[in-house]
Amino acid sequence: MDVHVDDQLCIGAEYCVRYAPGAFEMDGGVATVRDPADATDEQLHRAANACPAGAIFLDAETSS
Repeated sequence: MDVHVDDQLCIGAEYCVRYAPGAFEMDGGVATVRDPADATDEQLHRAANACPAGAIFLDAETSS
């Protein structure tokens, strides 16, 4: 899963860290992607859906 946090949208609510602590961390009050492989797809989707700012974007990786 490709995970991106838009730091211009992030308001630092920390829901992402609560729902997928291995995948996200806070840096100066803004969420950053740490290691998406440390969370399940379900955890990543929960984190993205819980984000009040809509700052987390998920894209399924595709292989050619």
